[in-house]
Amino acid sequence: MRHFFTLLILISFFLGCQDDKSSHKALTKPPLNSTTIIKGTDQELLFPQNHNKDTTLFIDNQQFILSLSAELDSTQKYSYTSYYVDEDSLPRKELFQGFDARYKFRLKDKDNKIVFTTTLNKGDFKAITDNSILAESDAILPRFIGFLPKFNAFIFTVEFWVPDSDVGEQSFFMMNRKGEIIEKSFNNYYGGGDSDGAIEISSKQDFILTCNKVIHSNGKVIRFDNKRIWQIGSKLINDNCILDIKEYNDSIKKANAVLMTPFGKILKKFVYRGYYNELGNVVPKYYDNKTNNYYLLDEELASLWVINKQNPTSIYSVSFDEMEEAEGTMRKDEIKFMIDTESSKNKFYANIKTQKIRHSKTKEQLQE
Repeated sequence: MRHFFTLLILISFFLGCQDDKSSHKALTKPPLNSTTIIKGTDQELLFPQNHNKDTTLFIDNQQFILSLSAELDSTQKYSYTSYYVDEDSLPRKELFQGFDARYKFRLKDKDNKIVFTTTLNKGDFKAITDNSILAESDAILPRFIGFLPKFNAFIFTVEFWVPDSDVGEQSFFMMNRKGEIIEKSFNNYYGGGDSDGAIEISSKQDFILTCNKVIHSNGKVIRFDNKRIWQIGSKLINDNCILDIKEYNDSIKKANAVLMTPFGKILKKFVYRGYYNELGNVVPKYYDNKTNNYYLLDEELASLWVINKQNPTSIYSVSFDEMEEAEGTMRKDEIKFMIDTESSKNKFYANIKTQKIRHSKTKEQLQE
């Protein structure tokens, strides 16, 4: 059960997250007077925070050790002040306070010789992160995804969270072999507006799929996000095809899901309404290794989309009305899979030869 207070934070924060992450009308150093309401938050350092991790990796057949650490600096306050006017046209000032953080990256060779040492702090992410979250966040260890030879770079994500809440953001960044940042960008929200996606890398390691763009090793960047439209989710289907799902407000007839190439060329469009928001957007799906099929559940339109990994443009949907009831046990040439949503459990039996599908659904009891 999620706290009511957390939900209030989510509602106020994420109503504007698709438009420069703020629903307030911004002011530049507004005059403060007796009608100005000042709110403030302050982070308390309860105990020293220090996280470390070493990773052994090979680059050009040579062994290296990449050491990461993250710690809050109790001697350095980090604050952010937000000025805005409320719905009653009253000037407001909101202060967010916390401690700065140090993120250290050190690469050593097999002889323990230091190749580079790089130190970042919260200020290095202020241009791409909501600063109210950044100020209050603890020091969270960056996640090392890997070294990509075609980019000649180390790939990372780092998260920032409001303590004791479900609200946060994730940033993506790349570091060259000298320890210099060569790319950094906002990647995802957490707590209500986030996209159902993750950092994915092509099998040839020549492009990176983030939650909002494709970065190619030749420097070309293809953005597929839109500040006016909710980004629901993305998925790398294969090296030549990406699934992208958005939410439009006009009609359920508008094709909001596309299959596209990594260079942005549209291959197929279709209507998909099966996503839901549970402290973040969720696209209920299942991948089967035997058939190489992705199955996308769409309860709202009572259907199941089938996308074959080797031939994604052959995509098709099967309505629930066309499916037999999934009674009894699994039959010959069938595979079984489950796809759960926030309100139901769905069991499917799919025949790998005839493509026929059986389905049964059990409604979930809502928990208080």
